[in-house]
Amino acid sequence: MDHSKSKVISTAINNPITFILGQLHNPSELLRVFTYPIPVSFPRRRSVVAGAEMLAIIALIVAGFVVGLTIMCPLIIALSPIWVPATMALSVLAVGFFSVFVFGAVVSAAMTWLPGRFFPTHKPRASAPETTMEKTKSM
Repeated sequence: MDHSKSKVISTAINNPITFILGQLHNPSELLRVFTYPIPVSFPRRRSVVAGAEMLAIIALIVAGFVVGLTIMCPLIIALSPIWVPATMALSVLAVGFFSVFVFGAVVSAAMTWLPGRFFPTHKPRASAPETTMEKTKSM
Protein backbone atom coordinates (compact mmCIF):
# COMPACT_ATOMS: atom_id res chain seq x y z
CA MET A 1 0.00 0.00 0.00
CA ASP A 2 1.51 3.31 -1.00
CA HIS A 3 1.70 6.40 1.18
CA SER A 4 -1.17 8.35 -0.49
CA LYS A 5 -3.72 5.53 -0.02
CA SER A 6 -2.79 5.09 3.63
CA LYS A 7 -3.16 8.85 4.14
CA VAL A 8 -6.62 8.81 2.55
CA ILE A 9 -7.68 5.80 4.63
CA SER A 10 -6.39 7.32 7.87
CA THR A 11 -8.18 10.60 7.08
CA ALA A 12 -11.40 8.72 6.35
CA ILE A 13 -11.16 6.77 9.61
CA ASN A 14 -9.98 9.56 11.92
CA ASN A 15 -12.10 12.41 10.58
CA PRO A 16 -14.86 11.29 8.21
CA ILE A 17 -16.42 14.75 7.85
CA THR A 18 -13.11 16.24 6.70
CA PHE A 19 -12.73 13.29 4.34
CA ILE A 20 -16.18 13.82 2.81
CA LEU A 21 -15.76 17.58 2.52
CA GLY A 22 -12.24 17.12 1.13
CA GLN A 23 -13.64 15.03 -1.73
CA LEU A 24 -15.85 17.87 -2.85
CA HIS A 25 -14.51 20.15 -5.51
CA ASN A 26 -17.79 21.79 -6.45
CA PRO A 27 -21.21 22.00 -4.72
CA SER A 28 -22.91 19.51 -7.06
CA GLU A 29 -20.61 16.73 -5.84
CA LEU A 30 -22.19 16.91 -2.37
CA LEU A 31 -25.38 15.48 -3.86
CA ARG A 32 -23.39 12.71 -5.53
CA VAL A 33 -21.66 11.80 -2.27
CA PHE A 34 -24.94 11.28 -0.39
CA THR A 35 -27.05 9.82 -3.22
CA TYR A 36 -24.97 7.09 -4.84
CA PRO A 37 -27.16 4.19 -5.99
CA ILE A 38 -27.57 1.14 -3.80
CA PRO A 39 -29.11 -2.05 -5.22
CA VAL A 40 -32.60 -2.83 -3.96
CA SER A 41 -31.53 -6.41 -3.25
CA PHE A 42 -29.55 -5.22 -0.21
CA PRO A 43 -32.11 -3.64 2.16
CA ARG A 44 -29.82 -3.83 5.17
CA ARG A 45 -27.11 -1.98 3.31
CA ARG A 46 -29.67 0.65 2.38
CA SER A 47 -30.69 1.18 5.99
CA VAL A 48 -27.06 1.29 7.12
CA VAL A 49 -26.26 3.92 4.50
CA ALA A 50 -29.37 5.92 5.41
CA GLY A 51 -28.40 5.75 9.09
CA ALA A 52 -24.85 6.84 8.26
CA GLU A 53 -26.17 9.77 6.23
CA MET A 54 -28.42 10.84 9.10
CA LEU A 55 -25.54 10.56 11.55
CA ALA A 56 -23.39 12.71 9.25
CA ILE A 57 -26.10 15.36 9.05
CA ILE A 58 -26.58 15.29 12.83
CA ALA A 59 -22.81 15.61 13.28
CA LEU A 60 -22.79 18.69 11.04
CA ILE A 61 -25.68 20.20 13.01
CA VAL A 62 -24.00 19.52 16.36
CA ALA A 63 -20.70 20.91 15.05
CA GLY A 64 -22.48 24.09 13.94
CA PHE A 65 -24.17 24.38 17.33
CA VAL A 66 -20.85 23.97 19.16
CA VAL A 67 -19.17 26.57 16.96
CA GLY A 68 -22.07 29.00 17.45
CA LEU A 69 -22.05 28.44 21.19
CA THR A 70 -18.29 28.96 21.30
CA ILE A 71 -18.65 32.26 19.49
CA MET A 72 -21.69 33.46 21.46
CA CYS A 73 -20.60 32.38 24.96
CA PRO A 74 -18.21 35.32 25.56
CA LEU A 75 -20.83 37.68 24.17
CA ILE A 76 -23.49 36.27 26.50
CA ILE A 77 -21.19 36.59 29.50
CA ALA A 78 -20.08 40.11 28.56
CA LEU A 79 -23.64 41.34 28.09
CA SER A 80 -25.16 39.59 31.13
CA PRO A 81 -25.30 42.84 33.18
CA ILE A 82 -27.69 44.12 30.53
CA TRP A 83 -29.64 40.90 30.01
CA VAL A 84 -30.64 40.31 33.64
CA PRO A 85 -32.42 43.67 34.18
CA ALA A 86 -33.85 43.52 30.67
CA THR A 87 -35.28 40.07 31.37
CA MET A 88 -36.76 41.25 34.65
CA ALA A 89 -38.33 44.30 33.02
CA LEU A 90 -39.74 42.27 30.13
CA SER A 91 -41.22 39.69 32.51
CA VAL A 92 -42.92 42.42 34.57
CA LEU A 93 -44.20 43.96 31.34
CA ALA A 94 -45.52 40.59 30.11
CA VAL A 95 -47.29 39.93 33.43
CA GLY A 96 -48.82 43.41 33.28
CA PHE A 97 -50.15 42.91 29.76
CA PHE A 98 -51.48 39.47 30.63
CA SER A 99 -53.25 40.72 33.74
CA VAL A 100 -54.78 43.68 31.85
CA PHE A 101 -56.19 41.35 29.21
CA VAL A 102 -57.51 38.90 31.82
CA PHE A 103 -59.12 41.65 33.88
CA GLY A 104 -60.61 43.09 30.71
CA ALA A 105 -62.09 39.71 29.81
CA VAL A 106 -63.55 39.35 33.32
CA VAL A 107 -65.07 42.84 33.22
CA SER A 108 -66.57 42.31 29.75
CA ALA A 109 -68.03 38.96 30.85
CA ALA A 110 -69.49 40.59 33.97
CA MET A 111 -70.93 43.49 31.98
CA THR A 112 -72.69 41.09 29.61
CA TRP A 113 -73.97 38.88 32.45
CA LEU A 114 -75.24 41.55 34.87
CA PRO A 115 -78.04 43.05 32.74
CA GLY A 116 -79.46 39.62 32.06
CA ARG A 117 -79.31 38.76 35.74
CA PHE A 118 -81.16 41.83 37.01
CA PHE A 119 -83.35 42.60 33.98
CA PRO A 120 -84.38 39.29 32.43
CA THR A 121 -85.83 39.63 28.96
CA HIS A 122 -87.43 36.24 28.65
CA LYS A 123 -90.99 35.69 29.76
CA PRO A 124 -92.25 32.37 31.02
CA ARG A 125 -94.08 30.34 28.41
CA ALA A 126 -97.80 30.05 28.82
CA SER A 127 -97.79 26.36 28.01
CA ALA A 128 -94.99 25.50 30.41
CA PRO A 129 -95.97 22.69 32.76
CA GLU A 130 -95.98 23.28 36.45
CA THR A 131 -92.78 22.11 38.13
CA THR A 132 -92.64 20.21 41.40
CA MET A 133 -91.15 23.28 43.10
CA GLU A 134 -94.11 25.39 42.03
CA LYS A 135 -96.51 22.69 43.20
CA THR A 136 -94.98 22.65 46.66
CA LYS A 137 -95.09 26.47 46.85
CA SER A 138 -98.76 26.58 45.98
CA MET A 139 -99.72 24.04 48.65
